[in-house]
Amino acid sequence: MEFILLFGFSMLVVIMLMGVTSSLIQDTITDRQFLALRDLGDRLQGELTLAAGVHEGYTRSITVPDTVEGYDYTINTTTSQFTLLTQQVQLVYRTPPLNGSLHKGTTIITLHGGLLSLS
Repeated sequence: MEFILLFGFSMLVVIMLMGVTSSLIQDTITDRQFLALRDLGDRLQGELTLAAGVHEGYTRSITVPDTVEGYDYTINTTTSQFTLLTQQVQLVYRTPPLNGSLHKGTTIITLHGGLLSLS
């Protein structure tokens, strides 16, 4: 009888530890996605801000990675911001006025008439 009681209690403790561990692992994954996406977002925002502040006719080609540290993500662009999304993280970055959209792969940034064009 005591053996069954101890065994049942031990199984309960093991199940609780597995739940806590699973939660910590999920938090770590979310944190890694956030940091990776934030790094990419900061770099892209910096490129766009730099391009808006330089001379007329500025052109630069940038490469936006297909994945960020192995995580798939989506880029949505409007005229004044872009959003980076994964299943668990969403980051929004304000930008100077834009014409066009950021996309994975090679994006060309040009400055004409005070407006940044992306292609």
